[in-house]
Amino acid sequence: MKKISDFKLFQGGLFRNNKFVMIFSVVVAFIIWVIVASSSQEEIVATITNIPVKIELSSDAKDEGLIVFGSDNLKAEVSISGSRLTVGSVVSNDIEIVAQANSITMPGNYPIQLTARKVDNNKNFNINSTVTPSFITVMVDRNREIELDVKNLIQYSIDDNYYAPTPTISEPKVKISGPESIISQIDHVAAVGMIGDNLTKTTSINAQLVFYDKYGEVITSDYIVSSATEVTVTVQVLEKTRLNLTVDLLNKPSSLPISSDWINIEPSSIEVAVSEDKVENLSPINLGSIDLSTVTMSGGEYIFDIILPVGCKNLSTEYEKAIVKIDMSKMSIKTFSIETFKISNIPKDKKAECTTSKLSVTVIGLKDDIEKLTSNQIMAQIDISNIPENLGHTEVPVDIIINGNYACWAYGNYTADILISSVQDNNSSAIEN
Repeated sequence: MKKISDFKLFQGGLFRNNKFVMIFSVVVAFIIWVIVASSSQEEIVATITNIPVKIELSSDAKDEGLIVFGSDNLKAEVSISGSRLTVGSVVSNDIEIVAQANSITMPGNYPIQLTARKVDNNKNFNINSTVTPSFITVMVDRNREIELDVKNLIQYSIDDNYYAPTPTISEPKVKISGPESIISQIDHVAAVGMIGDNLTKTTSINAQLVFYDKYGEVITSDYIVSSATEVTVTVQVLEKTRLNLTVDLLNKPSSLPISSDWINIEPSSIEVAVSEDKVENLSPINLGSIDLSTVTMSGGEYIFDIILPVGCKNLSTEYEKAIVKIDMSKMSIKTFSIETFKISNIPKDKKAECTTSKLSVTVIGLKDDIEKLTSNQIMAQIDISNIPENLGHTEVPVDIIINGNYACWAYGNYTADILISSVQDNNSSAIEN
């Protein structure tokens, strides 16, 4: 009965499950391989690759600040032998490859022989070949770090109607480190590349960094470490245009034209560069203002700084200031005695009257208009809105108003005396009387 049950087990049950059959087969195969490999005395040979190379400097060399450059990624390989099972379990970490450099005491390039040894002597395998490669050349030196400005050696040209300021570099400085003997030769670093010709719009390029000695020769070395190997160089392209210079004249009568006959600005315009999207919104550059009431008959010369609109670059670099000259030779001067005074902005609870009956006013203007002007057309206007509310006599500034369409204005500053009193006091005085 038992034999019949075992037969049924193989005909059905677990062995009808494909996953069980697969796992069962793998386990059986592994057990058979272990039995065969363990019992076999046959020796096999294998090559172990990608073994890191360890370079040992003497303590004296380390005390001198010497280090080995370019050793981080050095790899080697050796041939080993042993039983099939043992060799199959050996990995690169089980073998140490050493470059004996104890005799190195000063900077230089040195050929060093490589030797291999087992990390764990209890492992039953043999190293039965020399290391491949058997020799390596290493550089031993002190480490040095410097920081340099990145020069621009990008080649490009700009269309004649456009202007480009100095290109901008994404990383204007770089830190460079490496063997002292190599780093000490580096005189400068530059971004090198080509953008194009006749540029009309802002353009950028990724440029390689190149190291040069003081003679302009390129320095290359795998041992140089730089904080950047390439940078972005941007050439900003601006459109050229000319802007006129203007000046405001305070106290100028509306009928007085501003012309080069008597107002001269040097320079009259300057060339500027600005981005294309701002060209249409540009207006003449206003230098400032000149008060005509302060200009004598001998004329005057006024110097102004040229202040550019935001975003503009002055291409007329010879002009940082502008000179405004006023020629008064076409003007005439005359003094008038005026008797008309007008007071404005009198508070409701106050009363004000001008106690100055006459005022001598000097007027300058075009000769024909000066001849036609009369005293009756000139008025002194007094605004007391900003005067302290003190009662009594007060000397106040006076604005001279010239009525009529005359190209004339008052020269100098004028004052008049006014009497301010309270409306209530005035009413009380009237009742008593």
